[in-house]
Amino acid sequence: YILTPNTRGWIVAPNYELCDKIARIIKETLILNLRMPVQSKKEISGLIYYFKLAGLNSEVWIKSSDNPDSLVGEGLDWLIIDEAAKIKKIVWEQYLRPTLSDRKGWVLFTTTPEGYNWMHDLYVRGQDSTFPDWDSWQQPSWESPYFQEDVDDLKRTLTKETFDQEYGAAFTTYAGK
Repeated sequence: YILTPNTRGWIVAPNYELCDKIARIIKETLILNLRMPVQSKKEISGLIYYFKLAGLNSEVWIKSSDNPDSLVGEGLDWLIIDEAAKIKKIVWEQYLRPTLSDRKGWVLFTTTPEGYNWMHDLYVRGQDSTFPDWDSWQQPSWESPYFQEDVDDLKRTLTKETFDQEYGAAFTTYAGK
């Protein structure tokens, strides 16, 4: 979607440290490896937090939810929220969701589940046929081609709740434990 002409999108993370990681990956993948032509960019400490691709006129911003006031006033075509369960519900509802209204934008939430919170509610919505524009799915870590841990060892050394949440992509609770 970054390569879709005439679009504007944000990748939002819960803190600046994760933004640094995303900025590094974007720079390595799009700009250094794929050599996408950049018309303009904004760098901080060598990491790119904004760029506009030449010829495509598509803009990408990498932002943190640490400062919600910086998340207002922009109409977006797409929004990716990384580690969404770590972002406060109010940030999604009052700051991020309105950015999608002007341009009929869409959002992708990526996250590790963290209990039965607002992200669980959105996950359930994605499973409900009365919300046809929503979709949700779970992907356990061991299904990734990059996963290299010993699953049996993890099951032996972690609590069931931790294993299920961190590796099984399951909504769990630690209440009463």
